[in-house]
This record gives sequence, structure tokens and C-alpha cells, in this order.
Amino acid sequence: MSLSKAVVGASLIVLLASSSAHAIVVVSNLSDSLDVDFTADGTHFATAGSFTTSAAGTYRLNSVSIPMQVNATAGDTTGLRLRADSGGVPGALIEDLGSKFAPQGHSLQLYSSTGSILSPNTTYWLTLGETGDGGGQQWNGTDSTVESSPISWTIGDQTFDTVIGSGIWNQVNFGPPNSSPQFAVDASPVPEPSAAWLAISGCGSLLLLTRLRRTTLGRSC
Repeated sequence: MSLSKAVVGASLIVLLASSSAHAIVVVSNLSDSLDVDFTADGTHFATAGSFTTSAAGTYRLNSVSIPMQVNATAGDTTGLRLRADSGGVPGALIEDLGSKFAPQGHSLQLYSSTGSILSPNTTYWLTLGETGDGGGQQWNGTDSTVESSPISWTIGDQTFDTVIGSGIWNQVNFGPPNSSPQFAVDASPVPEPSAAWLAISGCGSLLLLTRLRRTTLGRSC
């Protein structure tokens, strides 16, 4: 293999690596103590908790993990949705993350995203319980205000609920005022357009130089 081919190959590898960012847990409070449960049975109530992104850049949502407690004799399906913020309460629907069957007892449910874009310095809401027939589903919560995030995202310290179909969200009025539902958000950073364009331009230049060199060598023979 010639040196020019090796350089071009290496450049392409760098480009591919930069365009496939690794997924990370961008914010989580799952390690906090379990202090309270919020009703999210899908028939009567839906519960909402928020998270706010930092200035660390744009991210693509991969999944959300939700700890649940089901007290009925049989579990049921419970839906999760990602919503925009509307004056401190859940607003317009961004993505329906689907429904999961929750067995009786405690379980951690993983809801996968189709890749919703999460913008910097923006608040989003997760609402649980908007589908299903009801079965005593509850979203585990904590009185702690501590979360872990490698990129300084935060989890809201207030929980809201709504009667299904009412469209009115009210702050949960039991437990300490700083109680919040527990969850973990997994996302991947979206490369900056300028960085991607720079990598593509560099590879294109190397390919052009390789072709010109071949042409020059062919004429000199």
C-alpha cells in the first residue's frame, strides 16, 4: 500500500469515528434513595418529571430508564412520552417513547427513542402513564436533589401529575416539595457541522492530491 493510500485511509477512519459519537448516560438520579412513589397508572393519572440540558452541545436521545413499582396482582402497560416545556409544566409532545409491560413488584423499564434532538440550555419533560388500562403502576421517586451528570445536566426538583384527558398539570402535593421521579437519560453528542465539514474537506483534499500524484507519475513514465 502506498503512503498516500494509507494517509487517505487513516483520514477516513478519523472521519467515521468523529461522526459516530458514543452514547453516555447524560443525567441520572437512580442512585438516590427511593423515598416516594408517584401514581402513573395510565387510566387516571400521568406523572411528569423534568430535566434541563446544559451548554455542552446538542445531543440525540437514545433511551430513558424508569424505575417502577406495580402493586396489582398483574402488571400492565405504561407509556412514556417526551414533551417540551410550557411555562414550567409539560407542553407539546415531542416523541412517544412507547409502552412497556411492567411486572408486579419493582422493575427498571427501558424506553428507547427514535433519536429526538435535545438542544442546549433547554428543559424537557418525561410523562409516564399516558397509555394502558391501569394496574397500580407507580413511578419511583426520591426526596434527594442530587443527580449525576458528566456534562452538567440537571433534574427538576418538582413533580407534576394530571388526570388523563384533562390537560391540566398540577404540582404533586404530598411529600417534600423537592421530591422528583427517578430516571436516567442516555444520549449521544451530535457532531458540530463545522467539525464534520472540516473532516470531509480534509479527506477530499487528500484524495485529490493522491489522484494528481498518480497523474504526474503516469506522465513521467
